[in-house]
Amino acid sequence: MTWLVHRRLALLALPLLAASTSTCAPLGGDVVSDGSLVPGFTTARHVQMGDWTRDYLLHVPRQPRYNLMGFRRRYPLLIVLHGSGARGETIRQQSGMDSVSESRRFLVAYPDGSGEMFGLSTDWNAGQCCGTAHFDRVNDIAFLRALIADVSSRLPVDARRIYIAGFSDGARMAYRAACEMAGEITAVAAVSGNLVTEHCRPSRPIPVIAFHGSEDDEVPYNDSAYSVPLRPPPPDAGALPPTVRFWLAADECGRIEAQRVSAHVMRTSGVGCTADVAFYSIEGAGHGWPVAARPGNGVDEEPNEVSASSLIADFFLQHRR
Repeated sequence: MTWLVHRRLALLALPLLAASTSTCAPLGGDVVSDGSLVPGFTTARHVQMGDWTRDYLLHVPRQPRYNLMGFRRRYPLLIVLHGSGARGETIRQQSGMDSVSESRRFLVAYPDGSGEMFGLSTDWNAGQCCGTAHFDRVNDIAFLRALIADVSSRLPVDARRIYIAGFSDGARMAYRAACEMAGEITAVAAVSGNLVTEHCRPSRPIPVIAFHGSEDDEVPYNDSAYSVPLRPPPPDAGALPPTVRFWLAADECGRIEAQRVSAHVMRTSGVGCTADVAFYSIEGAGHGWPVAARPGNGVDEEPNEVSASSLIADFFLQHRR
């Protein structure tokens, strides 16, 4: 993309503010050089934590949010966490969340984990498992807080609408955030992950949406939850994964309701809960981020009948802290 094109884009969509790092990308493209946070672009940023620099990508939608009176509203902020052996750009491409942020008009951040392997930021300290970040006792909760503060210092963020989603080890980290940041975030989403945080005691009931493939061979569908809830889960939830049962219990759900939403996808919802809990079981699917198959897109190896990104965005935007 030429300097002239960047200049025209900047003139058409006035920069929101100067960025501390200078990389920016058009919707769906690679991160390229630019000097400001321009609507419709994805910018590489960093936060300083003592002597350590932590990186993340931030996508700003083209169109601002307005209320019924025509005044600009603050942006919801969605943070999406990658799996092990990956980085923010990986989950950005995997989830396609930039496009969803454009239609729903929220900010989306993709942070990098820590621990270097072949040049990739590899994992998160999600609790009692796993990888370099866990063994090095990296304070990823502090990183998430610093990221939120950095975005909020530069853009109008709605503090009551901050959400965290994750895939695999990132899902485990999202669950840890639910345990330890319930007073600061609104809801969490987990794709192909389990709870590995001990003594999880959220300060308030927190909405949770989760997805898991029944044939997942990396984080097994029925993998253990490392926390025991203070109360029993609903008696009719015995066939659900232990982590889902934990959140049904933590959010005080009295029973569950199941609904088949497609040939291979079952949605289970908690009933009578203090916060919403929704779980999508994907029969026959392995370890991946569900992307609804469309004719000609080549997604036909597994049952991909729902879009996790769209469902997560819809669930999140229904909730305000």
